[in-house]
Amino acid sequence: MKLMKRIFSFIVAGTVAAVTFAVTPVTAQAANTGGYWKYTGMKIYCLQAPGNAETTKASFDRDGTKTTFKTGITDSGYTFHVTQKSDESSGVHDLTFTSPASSYYSAGEKVSVDFTAKVQYTPGASSYHEPETKVRAGFTEGKFTADSLRQSYSSVFKNSGGGKDIAAKANKTDRTGKASGTLSAKFPDPASMSDKSGIVNIYISCKTGSINLAAIYTYKWTKGTKPSDAEFAYIQITMEKGSSIRLDSILTDGSAAKAKYSSSKSSVASVSSSGKVTAKSKGTAVITITCGKITIKIHIKVT
Repeated sequence: MKLMKRIFSFIVAGTVAAVTFAVTPVTAQAANTGGYWKYTGMKIYCLQAPGNAETTKASFDRDGTKTTFKTGITDSGYTFHVTQKSDESSGVHDLTFTSPASSYYSAGEKVSVDFTAKVQYTPGASSYHEPETKVRAGFTEGKFTADSLRQSYSSVFKNSGGGKDIAAKANKTDRTGKASGTLSAKFPDPASMSDKSGIVNIYISCKTGSINLAAIYTYKWTKGTKPSDAEFAYIQITMEKGSSIRLDSILTDGSAAKAKYSSSKSSVASVSSSGKVTAKSKGTAVITITCGKITIKIHIKVT
């Protein structure tokens, strides 16, 4: 099995509401002639977000507790940063997890997500709570909804033989809590699924204080032979009109070749010579990056 020889790493900066993002290189895997699970996108949900469960940042006040959260993109996955403040206590939840390792999986193949969680709270004068962050991962079937997130905390993993939680809980002594570990499950055989849409979602649910967050990676069963080798996975980013991001392309083999950028539709998303992308109007566009003999396309959706 050949690993790919060269990869891009991307540093994404600026103001961006990204709900789908994939930059994971795909390595060769054994072929499955019946079919394979193919990655189709990623979304972030928050049950308590005002007006819309699908979001990347929000602030709200419920029952005397002010909550603010935002998500971020790291080199290997995602981060959640949550702050909460009430008359009784104030605190911060910081969560980091990796993305699934591949864009293609066979039925029965295991997927794992590494996770770290930190909680730090300051008690108020009247009382002290023991806040905690709980994490769970597994599969749901069919189209994912906010209701699926509620169910993911009340049922064990589907088609994976059980569930596992990781929790970080603040204590009264130092008022901090930490936890880390790996959550894993096996991709289901589509013949065993009650939902016949051929869609499964890897969910990573995070219950932080009074809110529920989740990152959802969607895979669709595709007939045929699983791709045996590919240099790059697609990158998909959703941006809000008026926002911008910067894409710095770096070749890991040390090549000094200079990247060039172009947009398939500048009226939707323009790109500068330095790689700054600006969302101008609703629609879709493809940003193409070329560096020497390597070309990679970034699919931009502007909302």
